Amino acid sequence: MSIDRQSISIRLDELMGLGQSDSPGRVGEITSGTINILEKLYGPESEKLKAYIRLYDDYVKNPNKESGPYRISNILHRTVGVLKSIKSEVESGLVGNLELEA
Repeated sequence: MSIDRQSISIRLDELMGLGQSDSPGRVGEITSGTINILEKLYGPESEKLKAYIRLYDDYVKNPNKESGPYRISNILHRTVGVLKSIKSEVESGLVGNLELEA
C-alpha cells in the first residue's frame, strides 16, 4: 500500500487535532505519529527528524514538565508547528517521493 498526498494530509490533520489538548496522554500519541511521518517523508537520517527527536528528548529529560519551556502545552504546540510545516511542504510539492511504502 502506498502513501499519497491526501492520506498524508488527513493524518497530519488528525495529529494536529490531537495537539489541541494539553493532556499528558496526548504527548506520546502525537509525538509518535510525528516521528513516523517525518521518517516516512524525509528518511530516518534526515535533519528534520533528528531535530524533532532532540526536541522531544529535551521534553522527556526535563524533571519539571509543568513549568518553563518544557511544559506539556509547549511540546504539543511546538509539535503542531512542525506538523503544519510538513503539511505546507506536502501541499506545495516540496516533499520528494511520496510513493513510499507504508
